[in-house]
Amino acid sequence: MIVGVFLRNYKAYSNLNFVPMVRSQKNNLSVFIGPNGSGKSSVLEALDSVFNSREWNVSLNQKKQDSSVCPVFLIAKADLQNSKAELISNYFWNLELPSNNASQAVTDFLNLRDELKLEVDTDNMLLIPAGVTYERKTIFTSTFDNQLFHHVRSKGCARTDLEKLRLQIFSLYSYIYIPIDLSPSEVLSLQAREMQGFMDKSVVDEIRNLFEGKEGAGAGRKVSKSIVVTINERLSEYINSINNAMGDGYEFGLKSTTKKTVKANDFVGIVLNEFFIKRPLTKEGKEIKKLSSGEQRLALTDLAYSFLSRSTQKSKKIFLAIDEPEASLQNSLCFEQFNKLFEIGSKFGHQVAITTHWYGLLITTANGYLHCVEPRRVGAPTINTLKLYRLHEERRSFPDQVEMKSFFDLISSMLSIIKYKKHNWIICEGFDDVCYLKAHLQLDDADTTIIPLNGCGNVVKVFKFLRVPFEDKKENSMIKGRVLCITDTDSQDLVRVADFESNSTSKKLDLWRWQAAIKKPVADLVNTRSNAVAPTEIEDCLSASAYYRAVSQVAERDDELKSMLTHFEQVEDAELSLLRDLAFLQPKGARGHKIKSDLIDRLSSDVAKHAIAEAYLENIKEEERTLVWTNKVHAFFN
Repeated sequence: MIVGVFLRNYKAYSNLNFVPMVRSQKNNLSVFIGPNGSGKSSVLEALDSVFNSREWNVSLNQKKQDSSVCPVFLIAKADLQNSKAELISNYFWNLELPSNNASQAVTDFLNLRDELKLEVDTDNMLLIPAGVTYERKTIFTSTFDNQLFHHVRSKGCARTDLEKLRLQIFSLYSYIYIPIDLSPSEVLSLQAREMQGFMDKSVVDEIRNLFEGKEGAGAGRKVSKSIVVTINERLSEYINSINNAMGDGYEFGLKSTTKKTVKANDFVGIVLNEFFIKRPLTKEGKEIKKLSSGEQRLALTDLAYSFLSRSTQKSKKIFLAIDEPEASLQNSLCFEQFNKLFEIGSKFGHQVAITTHWYGLLITTANGYLHCVEPRRVGAPTINTLKLYRLHEERRSFPDQVEMKSFFDLISSMLSIIKYKKHNWIICEGFDDVCYLKAHLQLDDADTTIIPLNGCGNVVKVFKFLRVPFEDKKENSMIKGRVLCITDTDSQDLVRVADFESNSTSKKLDLWRWQAAIKKPVADLVNTRSNAVAPTEIEDCLSASAYYRAVSQVAERDDELKSMLTHFEQVEDAELSLLRDLAFLQPKGARGHKIKSDLIDRLSSDVAKHAIAEAYLENIKEEERTLVWTNKVHAFFN
């Protein structure tokens, strides 16, 4: 994947900047938001300039020769058979922060590199920043290019080797960019370059092999030459005869940078163009160009999804970049549009980058990163990167305009969707709750969305906003889905909505809280009028055995936690986790009793809670899924 890009004097990014794309090998989705003119699309345009020779746009008042774009690639060694690649990669994996005057761009790059090191096997993965200047000269970042060359020259690596390596890396990728000003109907012709990027490897190889196959080959026949060789030979003979005939110094000569012959790959695009040019995409008999702009946008996403959701190998690694996929679409359709694009990345493994003004996407828990781009009066924009799948836990990091708009977009988007189709929602407090709810409920993501909102107060706020339309008879009659809000029980700050009855919303909206009895190990979800007030979090209401396995798994990566667990043993017949009392473990001796509260505190820390929640999702077994509260949630939605 492409983990980031160095931009030097390209559009809004004057001087040297490093823009992150993804910060983990597990997440290949990037979403850029921000006001008009902030520099969102500049990032995607810059990548198009280096991959597809898009017109280069130099920053205002900067020199062309000082402009460059350098993507940072994370590539498996098996995909790049080049001995020089490992030299370059080792240099960047081991590069240390310069002791003096390190730019912010270099610092940002090395910070991302260090994050990747925590999960990437650096012996098998290559980290290579490789790009071009305005004059299309190969460059391995404007800062380190000369230093890198001096480092590898002594090891037998010449400038020509670096040029070949960059071209080889670029040949692995198909960067498909759909800008906002490009008519979808232009892209939707299968002969378009963007659509050729979607083609299956088998189709492209078939065409290439036909041209490379030997002419006259077959049973009992002598193998001769391939079609491509024959064409090159006969054209060369023809050109030579013309050159000889012209005289007076005229000649059809080759440029030094031009390849001497036509290759099989040159024919692939021609064949696809000519074959598909008479096959325009239609919907219900109507050509795409005759549909509304909103319908064209939908068709564009549907087509990309159809090609990229196929389980066939592609001819290249796909990077799909789209400007404002929500353009001309109503809210309810935007949600489906974005879900398909997110699936292209999360479900089918292709890298996806999006720019958008539709903050309704914040209701998703997609695996990816949100980049908030903020323009500045002087200099390049600043970029604040947040985890999209834990977005509402990081609300305090939102820029002001995102904080205000995102909350109201969340409510309006939910209402638009549940009026448009039967879709259910669970609103909970944190990302850990999402993991546990998914583990036990096994709900289809296509039918139910679970959103963490970082705290009880935000959950209650959403509930109060939704009460108004849900309790209005006319509005309620149009609502097809259901919304369940769930909070912890805090005895010091107990959530009560005394005047609420679920019947007033036709049982389509409710607010519940976790409650695990003190005297008997039963966990339940109770409504806010309940008098039960035992302090309870979701970690108290889980399968004891699955929770124990998850804690043990996390301890394998945490020496201090592993040491603490040696003083405890599993309670075999425990049904509930009840973390508040450590009910799934019992101390082995005096040391265990002494550190019991310390162990509870450690397991309750944010870092441990996140790791255990993810491990729990992997470790739960089928027979452990059904608890009292799981039946209650299923009954609510059914």
